[in-house]
Amino acid sequence: MTINVIEPVADFAPVNERGGQLAMLEGFAEEHLQERRERLAATEMKELDLFSVRPTLSEHHVSQLRTALAISGDLEPVLVLRRGGQVFLIDGRHRVAAYAASGRAKSVPVAYFEGSPREAVIEAWTVNSKPTLTLDNQQRQDGGWELVKLGSFTSKEIERAVGISKAQVTIMRRAFRTLGTEAYEIAGWWRARRAAFDGGGGIPNDIDEEEWLNEQAQAHADKMAKAFSTKLAANPELMARTLEVYMGRNLLQLVRDLRGLTYELEDDLEDDDIPF
Repeated sequence: MTINVIEPVADFAPVNERGGQLAMLEGFAEEHLQERRERLAATEMKELDLFSVRPTLSEHHVSQLRTALAISGDLEPVLVLRRGGQVFLIDGRHRVAAYAASGRAKSVPVAYFEGSPREAVIEAWTVNSKPTLTLDNQQRQDGGWELVKLGSFTSKEIERAVGISKAQVTIMRRAFRTLGTEAYEIAGWWRARRAAFDGGGGIPNDIDEEEWLNEQAQAHADKMAKAFSTKLAANPELMARTLEVYMGRNLLQLVRDLRGLTYELEDDLEDDDIPF
């Protein structure tokens, strides 16, 4: 489900020309407010093409941010500019979408940009042009295992550091206890997991199955994102036809499973977050 919670500004022409939008912002008087709210609703933030560095949202990245939000409780504040009694989003479209998809669109943390509109344009490109190397699912799992082996960190610290769930940290701690000193010789969570739990090892099946599915789904999603970027996620009809060909006779079961996941998503959202 694609959720568009940021309303484009349509009160000024030409809205699709960045030069016109920049002129509009520069025509507003600079605002000096003594009190600024630290959190805003997503619908209070206006989106302009002027600050859009990427043409489309990456649904894969939104999904990753939703996971991080569930674990940490909050994401880094999005960057906004106040002009003419309105708030314009400079950077953070994916974070806003993650809050909305998590049913938390009414309370998004914000940071206020202090410069001019021209400086805000430069800032939007600067923060999005920094080279980053994000960890994929396997690397996050391996990182969690290394931190568990160190024995110096709480579950919450490990969750926040590498972005894995509390249940997953619990499983890793159980594997560590099962393996004993052998654990220090095993690099990589998948190898450690097989060594600890192959043959029954006592891990709760209900937690194990759910975590295993989540891990596998995230790993395959990472591979799809690398292979297709946003091409399929941005075109649901193409994705559907692709899956029809790929799934063959299992397509109906896929539809049933997707229907169940959709119901769960709608239960997590408030009415204001669903755009229909």
